[in-house]
Amino acid sequence: MVVRAYKAAKTIGKTLEAILAQETDFPFEVIVADDASPDDTLAVCQAYQRQAPDKLRILRAKQNGDLCVNDVLVHAHARGEWIADCDADDLWLDPRKLQKQLDLCRAHGAVFCGTAFYFDNVKTRRRWVPLFPDRTIIPPKDIPKYYFQTSTLFYRQDVYWRMVKECDVPFEGDCFKLHCFARYGKILYLNDLCSVYTVGGGYYSSSSVLTQTWIPGNDFAMMMRYGHPSRHWDYGLRSLAQFHRCLHPRLGLTRAEYEARKELLWSMVWNVALRLLPHPKAIVYLCKIYHRSRHLRAA
Repeated sequence: MVVRAYKAAKTIGKTLEAILAQETDFPFEVIVADDASPDDTLAVCQAYQRQAPDKLRILRAKQNGDLCVNDVLVHAHARGEWIADCDADDLWLDPRKLQKQLDLCRAHGAVFCGTAFYFDNVKTRRRWVPLFPDRTIIPPKDIPKYYFQTSTLFYRQDVYWRMVKECDVPFEGDCFKLHCFARYGKILYLNDLCSVYTVGGGYYSSSSVLTQTWIPGNDFAMMMRYGHPSRHWDYGLRSLAQFHRCLHPRLGLTRAEYEARKELLWSMVWNVALRLLPHPKAIVYLCKIYHRSRHLRAA
């Protein structure tokens, strides 16, 4: 069980309570990766660690880093055969979530299982439920229709490392894991409401620009390469659209942020665009991205 945390002092207590309350017939551990939070996130985690020293471990980064790096590092410390993800501002609702997912995966010989969840916008207080499958085993061609948020994910750790080794660019995000795991085995859906996805609270190791544009751009680029072929064009154009958004002259990356990611950004943009050519929209996005890269805001 891995929890990535940054500036989560106000929420991670409830998150850890729900995780530690899981009822299972197998032992499990919880690893919190604190990405150098400047608030009391570490102190809150240490308080829960004193209550459950045999179950809770804390990894503390020396400085705030990249979300992808944090994800890989926390998995490197995990010792279990299976991994469950949960963000530090989300909440598990079902005390038997882990048990149900493991039983279902073993029964079907699957590598990945997601569950039902609902969105909770803390700013507008609006709650809603996304589209979910009508079957337990999700066919690969239907996977692009659905979204399983981080706090619902449950998967084999050995398959995670196969995915990491086969991907030649950094990755982040729940969407990417879902689409790539389909290459290695069955993808399952547990039709039980097991978690809450909190949005609008400002949580994440990266700035909002990176969270809303850079990370989805990476995800769509990788899904174009590793996802289902039927969505090849759609994933590619969505990736270019996200990279275009992250270079917005007022709301996008600063000049300094762009320079730090310039080489990777253009590598990904060219890779995606060349796979889409001669699609006219790919050419248009290339021109727009180049234009915006020359008119970025100052730090």
